[in-house]
Amino acid sequence: MPGSIWAVLAGDGFLTVTTAIEATGSTDSKKLAEYLHSGKPFSGLTGEIAFNAKGDRVGEVYKVYRVDTEGRFVLQQ
Repeated sequence: MPGSIWAVLAGDGFLTVTTAIEATGSTDSKKLAEYLHSGKPFSGLTGEIAFNAKGDRVGEVYKVYRVDTEGRFVLQQ
C-alpha cells in the first residue's frame, strides 16, 4: 500500500493520459481531450474513471480515509 493517497491519485493521472494515448494512437492534445470528454470509463487505482463533456470527473472522486494506530488507511463511511 502506498504511503500517501496523493501517490494513488498521481497514478490515476498517469493512467488517464496513457489510456487516452493508447485509445487514440496519438499524443495530440485535441484528440486526447476529445477521447477523455467522450465519457468512456476505464479502470484506475481509485476505481472507475470517466469524464463528462466539460472535462469534470464523474462518479465518486474522493474518499476520506483515516490512518489507524497500525499506520493503515481506513476508509471512512
